[in-house]
Amino acid sequence: MIVTFKNRIESLLKCALLGYSANYEFVYEKNLNKLMTGTAKKVEGYDIDDLILRHEAMYKKTNFLYNNEKMKKLFGFVSLARFHKDNERFELIIKVIRQALAKNVDFVVSQISKESRKVYEMNRQVMTEIHRLKSFARFTEKDKILFTNLNFEHNTQDIILRYFMEKYPENAVMISERTKTHIGYKGKIKTVNEAITLNDFRQEKNELWNAVYDSSYISARRNYKQAVRFMPKKYWNNEVKKREGHMIQFGIQDTKLTQFIT
Repeated sequence: MIVTFKNRIESLLKCALLGYSANYEFVYEKNLNKLMTGTAKKVEGYDIDDLILRHEAMYKKTNFLYNNEKMKKLFGFVSLARFHKDNERFELIIKVIRQALAKNVDFVVSQISKESRKVYEMNRQVMTEIHRLKSFARFTEKDKILFTNLNFEHNTQDIILRYFMEKYPENAVMISERTKTHIGYKGKIKTVNEAITLNDFRQEKNELWNAVYDSSYISARRNYKQAVRFMPKKYWNNEVKKREGHMIQFGIQDTKLTQFIT
């Protein structure tokens, strides 16, 4: 049987409990093929208490399910991994929750198994991205609309958008990335499948960038080898910006540079 689940901790816990009693194929709801819709059942339709009782009847009492501190500890360990770019992240998280059911929460949190170590690394990577985007996102405001371009490596768009919606409740927030634009206002979120470019915003950014560059650039101190050492390799193949006959080698594209200096 195909069982669909949402990107929620409780849904993943239900999948872990349900998987013990029968062979189910768990599919993330956004990845569900339209042809499977009629045969799929939602894991939200199962009662969590019934699943716990069924698990205890077949195996043993799992004390951490009745311990709020232990539950928070486990959920905190796997929570951010849900937003990692790895397509197999949910299967991995379900495995780790099953390990906690079979052994205990400390076995997972101590990263004894290779699965728990990978989940921990996923958590760390997602947390790093969230911190970076919260810290370095710079907005341009016009008519109570806050606009910025951001690059997402993981699936953190919703987290970042909601963070700025709470920070600026009186403004509409627009975050544009490569192929999409995320818009949030008054608690509502909408995603448009195209990158929206606001020309007046972009022109203003470019002028500011040129002013910053002109005021800080010293040709005598130009050292491309040193720049290469500090520039992450993932940016090396990006387009470069030319300014007054000079080239910022291995720099970020024009459309990306400006997001840091608005």
